[in-house]
Amino acid sequence: AVREVVNVSEVGPRLAGFRGALEKHGFTDARMAAGETPTRDVLIEAINAANDGTINFKRGGYIGEWINKFNPFWNATAQGSDKYVRTWRDHPARAAIGTAALATATTAYWLARRQDDDYKEQPGWLKYGFWTFRVGDTTIRIPRPFEWGIVPSGLEAVLNSLEEKNPAAFAAFVAQATQQVLPGALPAAVEPVLAQV
Repeated sequence: AVREVVNVSEVGPRLAGFRGALEKHGFTDARMAAGETPTRDVLIEAINAANDGTINFKRGGYIGEWINKFNPFWNATAQGSDKYVRTWRDHPARAAIGTAALATATTAYWLARRQDDDYKEQPGWLKYGFWTFRVGDTTIRIPRPFEWGIVPSGLEAVLNSLEEKNPAAFAAFVAQATQQVLPGALPAAVEPVLAQV
């Protein structure tokens, strides 16, 4: 069930990328309805644009594929960071608007939650990795976007540091952000063993 939900959220941006590449070469719905078909080169460009509509998990090459065998999600983390940087380079206005919107929403969230004891007591991975809401005795966690959530979560961490008059409070955010954007250096099988040492 989770896979189906995730797949649905991936479809929109991928279809938009595919369609945009076709339209860039003049292949509108009307032309294709009239029986015209895109050339192979245009179709390849459209498929690549569709794959790059969100994080393209197929990118990475043989080295990334090899590392991923020992360190799951290494390639996904590397590709997410790469996509984030490429989006800022290729579409700076779009990236700025998206970041500003997330920062605004996160600031509103912080204003609503800053006095709640359960919010104040959350560890950094929870506070800066999720938006949390209490409904009765249940805490609902909404995951924050990895790369796109760094600036808004950083702003929230600064606000928390100022509110608490505790500059060290920012360190919890730095630890969370570093874990989100940097692929792990150790094989997955080694990490639990080292955590017990």
